[in-house]
Amino acid sequence: MEKVSDTRLSLQVEIPESDLKKEIASIYGQISKSARIPGFRSGKAPQAIIEKRYAEEAKSELFKKLIPQAYTKVVQEKELKPVGHPQLEVTEYKENEILKFKATLDVQPEIKLKNYSGISLKKKKIKFDDKEVGQALETLQQQNAKFNAVTDRGLKWTDFAIADWKLIHDGKEAESVEGRWIPIDKEYFIPNFCDHLLEAKVGESKEIEVTLPKDFYKEELREKKVTFYVDIKEIKEKLLPELSDEFAKDLGNFETLDQLKEDVKKQLVDYKERESENELKNQVVEALVKEYTFELPESLIENMTQEILERAVQQMRMQKVPEKEIESKRGELAKKADERAKSEVRLAYLVDAIARKEELKVEKEDIENHFKSMVQAGQNPAYLENFFKQSENVEKLRSQLLEEKVLHILISQGKIKEES
Repeated sequence: MEKVSDTRLSLQVEIPESDLKKEIASIYGQISKSARIPGFRSGKAPQAIIEKRYAEEAKSELFKKLIPQAYTKVVQEKELKPVGHPQLEVTEYKENEILKFKATLDVQPEIKLKNYSGISLKKKKIKFDDKEVGQALETLQQQNAKFNAVTDRGLKWTDFAIADWKLIHDGKEAESVEGRWIPIDKEYFIPNFCDHLLEAKVGESKEIEVTLPKDFYKEELREKKVTFYVDIKEIKEKLLPELSDEFAKDLGNFETLDQLKEDVKKQLVDYKERESENELKNQVVEALVKEYTFELPESLIENMTQEILERAVQQMRMQKVPEKEIESKRGELAKKADERAKSEVRLAYLVDAIARKEELKVEKEDIENHFKSMVQAGQNPAYLENFFKQSENVEKLRSQLLEEKVLHILISQGKIKEES
């Protein structure tokens, strides 16, 4: 066994001659039963002819069966912890006499833990004012707004127009939409579009010439001069409910507006506490990854980097980013993906090492409690049950919950300085 690096080994393996002869005889025996050779009945061809005609097929089958078996046996005997799939290469072969191969494999790094208690952490003091409560209540008003039909006037700011439009570019129709809700807002995603609709009444048509923004949802029309033909079908006026006891009752288990305000305040505090906890976790993760610089398995980093890169590219495509722009940024994306992969893998190994030292485990009860919390948060129970029937998803959850336990321990052992 040769140590190529701290996480890569090279094994030279020779399969015993007796195993070789036994297996090749078995393979030729199976082939002869179904082999069709002119001049001979099925299963009656001489062994010498079978071996000559099917030598390559037998060799391929022999390698396919004996090499993985021998590799697994060596790994178990030497108590190795391989990562991913090995590179297997036959170095010497002579039928019925010798079969040698080389296995190159990545293994988990050996981690020597340092003293991880007393990590310096900074925690911001949680504070908020009545203004934030007011903003949250305003959001609730917006979410529960009503839209009344308007027939006695034209469009004004904050209204909504329900309209059909046709988009024309270079004399050709590029899009036709019916019943589109258009917020009459200066911040509408097509600059100056709504200015042309002000005072328009139900039944009127408008011809609007504009230059589309560079982030328009149709890539081929970005930054192009186009003409919209807009037919106003309806006008809706947005009416916000009054902040009152009645409004509070309509929202749920509240009798008064004051009760609603107290609930909003509690939710804000809970949210800020979760944010604070997440910030502490981020600090712990950053400290751990920075403190430990052990070598990582190359194949694992390569695979994870590729996965992260592909997800980033896919996300950009969903956001309608042009392919040329994606390609121009691929190098930068790949670099960030590599850094993230190394950080995540390093953290995973450290979490595992600390969990073993602290004797932390994820029990069945932990998974059940997580499931219940997801249901309480509004997740569909049937979907979750189906999701967690897949062992891969359960293992991901186990890793996540184990990380949570380790980070909780490290935060509780940390030196936390509260900042105003």
